[in-house]
Amino acid sequence: MRKLISIFFVLAMSGFVGCTTGAERAAEADADFKEERLKILKKYQDCVEEHHGDAKKLQSCEHYLKAIDAMK
Repeated sequence: MRKLISIFFVLAMSGFVGCTTGAERAAEADADFKEERLKILKKYQDCVEEHHGDAKKLQSCEHYLKAIDAMK
């Protein structure tokens, strides 16, 4: 009987080891969100550098700024 209880205890504890808390998942999601925002910002900066000085072409970069604003 003790062996059976020990086996169940070990199985239950091994199940809990792989679980993440809500705070950990939230922190990971927040980090992913911020990383995505930085990628879009980098694309915007690259677009501005590429079209430096041409006002019409700079307008084509505005969608990146709108995407960043929408993510706030």
